[in-house]
Amino acid sequence: MFNNSVQKEFKDKSGDTVTLKIQLVPGKKGIALASKLMAVAGGLFQSEQQFSIASALMAVSDKIDFFEVASVVFEGAVVQTSQTNYEDFPLNVDKFFAGNYGLFVDMLAFALEANFGSFFESQMLGMKTPA
Repeated sequence: MFNNSVQKEFKDKSGDTVTLKIQLVPGKKGIALASKLMAVAGGLFQSEQQFSIASALMAVSDKIDFFEVASVVFEGAVVQTSQTNYEDFPLNVDKFFAGNYGLFVDMLAFALEANFGSFFESQMLGMKTPA
């Protein structure tokens, strides 16, 4: 059986440890979103430099709707904090990230890497991602 969830810890602006647990995007939705990401980020793949999802996000920020992407990759996500014992399920993006957009970018980059890292590393694209 496949493990369809992954998690990672982050620090929020107050120093609290925040754990994000996401469900990996199902195949049909993932392929559709990967196609959109490729359409806006395709030019980034021509570079000989190492590729990172976070830098790609910033490079295409004027061409992509972050909220649309977040609604797909954060579907079914759970956020827990250690100090305040806060838990949000399902993750309410409007409420949780208000005033904490740096954490949003970090978590979105993690969710995209978890879901689409193998897509961007495919032999067809020939990307060099950091180890």
